[in-house]
Amino acid sequence: MFLSVISLLHIGQLFSAFALQATSLGIHNAVMNGVADVPEMRQQMAGVLGIKNGRVDMVVRFGHGPLMPSSLRRPVADILV
Repeated sequence: MFLSVISLLHIGQLFSAFALQATSLGIHNAVMNGVADVPEMRQQMAGVLGIKNGRVDMVVRFGHGPLMPSSLRRPVADILV
């Protein structure tokens, strides 16, 4: 199955909306794509999930848990010119 660039952008927008809404509701989420990046694991996950005519491209963990440290960010002033 081939996804167009427009489809991929739309999927990214949908995930961003999900992640922001989940965060606003106090639901933690984390992208765990390392598993989907390995072809053998991707195929195994598709089989477990019953996906026959597609593939797993994104794995997201979500739920409630303890707060974790945020990833380091540069100050906005260092980025904007």
